[in-house]
Amino acid sequence: MKSIFLCTATLVATLLFSACSKNDSATPQSGDVLFINACTNVPFVDVKLNGTITTSTLQFLTATTSYQRFTGGNVTFFKSGADSILSKGEAADLRSHYSCILGGSLTDPSISFITDDLTPPHGNDSIKIRFINLSPDSLRLNCFANNILLSSNVNCFPGTNSTEFHVIKGGTMPVLMQDNSLPSKNALLMNQYLPAGHIYTVLFTGSNTGSVFYRLSVITNI
Repeated sequence: MKSIFLCTATLVATLLFSACSKNDSATPQSGDVLFINACTNVPFVDVKLNGTITTSTLQFLTATTSYQRFTGGNVTFFKSGADSILSKGEAADLRSHYSCILGGSLTDPSISFITDDLTPPHGNDSIKIRFINLSPDSLRLNCFANNILLSSNVNCFPGTNSTEFHVIKGGTMPVLMQDNSLPSKNALLMNQYLPAGHIYTVLFTGSNTGSVFYRLSVITNI
């Protein structure tokens, strides 16, 4: 499983996705970023890259329609219609595609960055799928698609809470994430259509306490 790097609202994390070069005059590499709003009780967010708004009113549990080119610097999430900063982070010298996820809640937001392997799935009938546990509860989740166990004991957020991409056959299928020790703590999409040729990320959000209970959402990376 891949590690997600966390940046709280009061701490700016610098994420270096490649080794530093001794040649200071080298041109920084650019990357491509997909923004995802998974922050509980924040229905819409705006995103700024280096002080410029590039995404407006990004709805809860949705992603930007495409990856955006980014050469490094500051990423800041704002609650739409307000000037208050939810969370911000810094990324530099990027060399890949990656997702930038606003997680947590309105009172305790956080940013996480995770690299995205966008290599097409092998086979005309295949998809690639991964799972991310964004719940604040202390759950270790088993992840299923089409009744196949793909990953086990995916930690709660923050931590090693993202799986690798798995290649399976596309189509209509159940998608399930459930706690390893208490299977009743789960979220299920009974008949999720995942057409072949695409890459998907499944988000597990919500909590056993409060008004937002466990749920699954599917993001199409490409």
